[in-house]
Amino acid sequence: MKLKYYLFIITILFITSCRKEAVNDKMEILTFKFLAAYNKGLSGDITGIITGNEIQVTAIGLTNVNSLVASFISSGKSVKVGATEQISGVTPNDFSKPLVYTVIAGDGSQQEYTVSIFSKTLSYTIENVVVNPYSRSALTAVISVSADLPFSIQTKVLGLDGPNSDISFRNDTLKSRQQVPVYGLYFSTDYKNAGWPGNKVVVIIKGENTKAYVDTITVETMAKPEWFPKLVTAGSAMNDGALFAFLYNKWGHGNTISTMISDRYGKIRGFWYIENEEENMFPLTFIKNGNLVYSVPQRNIIYETDFLGKIINTWKIPAEFQGSHHDICEITSGPKEGNFLVTVSQTDAKVPYDAQNRLFIEDHVIELDRKTGALLTTWNLRDCLQVDRSIMPTYIRNISINPLEFDWCHNNGLAYDPTDNTIIISTFHHGFAKVDWSNNLKWILAPHGGWGVNGRGESLDKYLLKAIDQKGIQYSDSVQLGYKSIIGFEWPWVNHSPSVRNEQGNLVLTCMINGASKNFKTMPFFEISSWGAEYVINEKDMTVKQGWTYGREKGMPFFSVTAGQATRIKEGNYLLTFGSIGSAFLGSFFTGGDERGIIAEVENGNQLIWQMTALEPERADWRIYRTQKFTFPNQ
Repeated sequence: MKLKYYLFIITILFITSCRKEAVNDKMEILTFKFLAAYNKGLSGDITGIITGNEIQVTAIGLTNVNSLVASFISSGKSVKVGATEQISGVTPNDFSKPLVYTVIAGDGSQQEYTVSIFSKTLSYTIENVVVNPYSRSALTAVISVSADLPFSIQTKVLGLDGPNSDISFRNDTLKSRQQVPVYGLYFSTDYKNAGWPGNKVVVIIKGENTKAYVDTITVETMAKPEWFPKLVTAGSAMNDGALFAFLYNKWGHGNTISTMISDRYGKIRGFWYIENEEENMFPLTFIKNGNLVYSVPQRNIIYETDFLGKIINTWKIPAEFQGSHHDICEITSGPKEGNFLVTVSQTDAKVPYDAQNRLFIEDHVIELDRKTGALLTTWNLRDCLQVDRSIMPTYIRNISINPLEFDWCHNNGLAYDPTDNTIIISTFHHGFAKVDWSNNLKWILAPHGGWGVNGRGESLDKYLLKAIDQKGIQYSDSVQLGYKSIIGFEWPWVNHSPSVRNEQGNLVLTCMINGASKNFKTMPFFEISSWGAEYVINEKDMTVKQGWTYGREKGMPFFSVTAGQATRIKEGNYLLTFGSIGSAFLGSFFTGGDERGIIAEVENGNQLIWQMTALEPERADWRIYRTQKFTFPNQ
């Protein structure tokens, strides 16, 4: 009997020893207080309010916040502030700023609580709201706020498409008076027919050791111009949720050249313009410091402004040149960092022996010193390229459309290569060319037909890049000359928007190919496609092969006779602009539907993930010149 009893006891002990102890996985703060018994100067106990992971304690007039002892109940195994373990009713802490308590469960998992003490009250006044403060950026504002204590401030424009369409700005600097910018407003009349109450801006004000005060104000902006396009989006949202800008040219309404900002939902959130309809901002570009630069050609001045339109800097174009036209290129690295390359026309440069006494236009590039505005370098493209290369039908059109001007080159884009301190020039009729700082040619990327000598008398054949396939084999003469197109390679036929990078010892050029005058056709506007393209250039071997392309298969619905851009955002990800589809520039030749522009984002090389179409409300010559992704500054 005793043996059975002992066996039973041993069995129970064995089972008990094998049973694993339950591990506590709790990690909550259940109560949080400051008790008068443990804190000198407190006339009574103060209880914190726990909301989610926030603990707020209101103790107006409390002065000894630098050394307070908290009493708390926690379900966790331990509680720490930083590396210091907290003992309820014992451990003092400095609560002059929000403090993070970390609760650690028995299984090692953690949960954080932020404790804030409000020992002061703040009285504030929203003094005024100034919409479009500098008369250049219509959908912005400045809010002025003053208070009896220094405070930080945050604003948030409530978007029409949920929290992802909100646009916020914050300034954490503590001051008794703040002027805070507001970006990303809507046109006030744009959505009221759908019951929209107007622009709502949330203002959040917070002083040191005060609670956050929240106010919501309504901001009225201008009405949307009737000539603005209708924007239609398709596909998922843009890859990184950024906004972007595009230049919008509208002839027939004061020859307006202005800039619009659209969010990824196809709603306009910004509009930059010049008040005088006879003056235009062109070409607008976002630069490295987050500001904008643009030219007002009628004034011969380049402006740098912030997002509100406040003028930060100006540069006067030298009198020997007429105002910039297609490009202002900031040099962002290398020995020339900070300076600007600008496309200009030479003042009063007559075509020699010309019966019409025409002026040369759009065939010069200048370098301006960023700090002083001094003219540093001049490139006369008549010296390095060939003025009379008239094989392109677009050339014939451009030099005959205006009897007063000789637009043989139509320089429409620039890029800087810091690896050898050179520039790449995009010309409407001559393809791409690379030149050094002494205006010496390095290479020409263009079909080989029609080249002779440049203005210095140099034969240009030696500068022509030879087209090769992916195995390095040169294509036939008919392809090299440009009279034949093949699937594996296409020359640039009316090109825009060069940008370059270096990969594995090769220069990779990204651009938009409009496709007009393809294979030297005499009727250049009957083409059926435009496309984004990359060219991989071996500068040592003087060869070029086709890289990434997108759009050739899209046909007439994407045929942009002029304007546009293709930009590599990151590996495999591109933003493309087919900017002038069905433009009145084509007249009665176009049969592809209404005027429009298309902006598309593709990833993995050619997978379309987002597209926006800008539909023209009435027939007039217009175009989207370029697009750039950006985000509004948030601090």
